[in-house]
Amino acid sequence: IPVSGGTQVSAQPIMQQHTPMTGLSQIGQTVDAIQNQRDEKQRKEEAQQKAIALYHDQVAAQEGQLKVDDVLTTEMTEQVTLLKNDVANGAMSADDANKKLNEWSDQRYKQLETDLPLHAREQYQNHWKRNVQQQSTYMLPLQLSADAQKGLTLAEQAFGIATRYDEAKGA
Repeated sequence: IPVSGGTQVSAQPIMQQHTPMTGLSQIGQTVDAIQNQRDEKQRKEEAQQKAIALYHDQVAAQEGQLKVDDVLTTEMTEQVTLLKNDVANGAMSADDANKKLNEWSDQRYKQLETDLPLHAREQYQNHWKRNVQQQSTYMLPLQLSADAQKGLTLAEQAFGIATRYDEAKGA
């Protein structure tokens, strides 16, 4: 262990590194700049790819919504009209019509769902269910109206029978 004449000597020697002026530092800076350009280009390409994927998802979602709306405005409207007619004519109760509508709706949506994009299926299903529920609310007033009409018809028939019976007795 070397001993100094009263000055403290650090336990570790201090080494200084000098880069020779051969242009290596400029080469390093150039390599770093090229790497940064590549990274920036890759980030831009990834952002562009994500934007394109998002656009395609939005287009697919719009196409899916059109398919759902098409079925709602054609097939479901036809089904609801048939059920409403049955309820209004007294051939079916509102509860039975609602059950039939829900069964048809569940079956038809399962068929349609396979053609819809995965990322928006929950949205479509909520839209579908809201429409079915809205259509179901129209059944009970129709049944009440049909029941009232049936009651009037029965009262008229009873009155007619009673008056004929009285005429037949009196004759």
